Amino acid sequence: MTRYNSIFSKIVVIIALAAISMPIAAQNIRTAYFMDNATHRHQLNPAFQNRTGYVGIPVLAGIQVGAGTNTMSVGNLFTPYGNGLATFMHSSVDANTFLNTLKKNNHFDIDFSIPVLSTAFHTKVGFFTFDVSAKGYGGMSLPKDLFEFMKLGLSSENGQTYNFGNLKFDASSYVDVAVGYSRVIDERLTVGGKAKVLLGIADMQIRYDDVSATLTEDLWSMTAQGSADIAMTGLTAKYNSDNKIDGFDHNSQYGIAGAGFGVDLGATYKTVDLFDGIAGDILDNMTFSAAIIDLGFINWGKSNSIKAIAGGDTFEFNGFDLDFADDSNAPSIEDQLSDLSNDLGDIFNFTGTAPTSRNRMLRATLNLGAEYAMLDDKISFGLLSSTRFGAPRTWSELTLSSNFQPVRWFGATLSYSFIHSKFQTFGWALNFFSPKAINFFIGSDYMYTKVSTQYIPLTSALNFNFGLSVPLSKNTAKN
Repeated sequence: MTRYNSIFSKIVVIIALAAISMPIAAQNIRTAYFMDNATHRHQLNPAFQNRTGYVGIPVLAGIQVGAGTNTMSVGNLFTPYGNGLATFMHSSVDANTFLNTLKKNNHFDIDFSIPVLSTAFHTKVGFFTFDVSAKGYGGMSLPKDLFEFMKLGLSSENGQTYNFGNLKFDASSYVDVAVGYSRVIDERLTVGGKAKVLLGIADMQIRYDDVSATLTEDLWSMTAQGSADIAMTGLTAKYNSDNKIDGFDHNSQYGIAGAGFGVDLGATYKTVDLFDGIAGDILDNMTFSAAIIDLGFINWGKSNSIKAIAGGDTFEFNGFDLDFADDSNAPSIEDQLSDLSNDLGDIFNFTGTAPTSRNRMLRATLNLGAEYAMLDDKISFGLLSSTRFGAPRTWSELTLSSNFQPVRWFGATLSYSFIHSKFQTFGWALNFFSPKAINFFIGSDYMYTKVSTQYIPLTSALNFNFGLSVPLSKNTAKN
């Protein structure tokens, strides 16, 4: 039986490590949106049809992983210390300098998608796809006032009070079973959709609306108001004599803790023969597209759920203390983050209450694209607006790309995303296609160009996509 001594420590470490140090913010990389020979671009718009059918190699068919923040990177969360790194909590980091790098609300996000089974094929009535994938995401929303308390609280005087709220932790994992269909209506319009059965594995929603901390002698007097909802098969909460949650036990057995349904909807529209004259010759090469992805929900049943509330009770907190003295033997980043999250977990003072079932919406994504092609589609330029909705924040990006397919077996794309890369990154994608052998894809929206001395990326958004599949047919659909 596995034990969890802190409500948040494991989850916080995973989210924080991935969001600030993994060389990998959306599940599907946008750079491939206008790449007509990219195998899995129908995951960005279900109206898109591949040139050929395919069978994906299990697990390797389209691995996607991403991480991002709206403000932070390794550069302002960690500082060189001895032979390694120290967190911002170390005394060598100036408090005002660090706090000036933060926004009012600071977000961290990670997500992943791993294909289990995937295939697609053309028929006389349209293009069909079938995918089974393991998906998940995690996110934190941390107010600047919390960091102020963590950093300045070490040197506070008696009577000092800190207040903060809008503190959120979210994580979810599920299996996505999707059946898709795309149909060419005429030479201009193509429509498509997917129906999805969603099997929930685990889910967590933590909300803190208000937290107050007042220093009295060597302890902080804390009050907090918020709620916690956790769902996972085999997970049970441990309670102390005051009915406060004091950790978790897990019986190492995993199963379906929730179920739901989702859809993807999309369309493309070509301006073929829509205009006359010279302007018409130019505009005939335009394609407009739109899609809504992951519109759906998962219902998490009460039989596998844990629910708790923080109703404003007063409790004591020992504070944060993550300083260390030996320059040559700095603790690992994992150990420092674990200590930090354990201290942070002590703030969360939850009382168990009766569990209830609840619906959790997926993080839907709206994609709007425009593409101009030339030289018989060997070169094109595209602009994509992508907005993802959902906890703990709504996220938007605008991506400009140049797409090249000089020969049938090879395609390449270069992109630049304007909002999150902060002029430090670019995107790229390569696709190698052999109709008698294999289709290989690799790419990233945020290829970092700056790293720390420990070779950790210093950018605020990173992602990566890799895929292998075997072509099935020689259909030459293009949309």
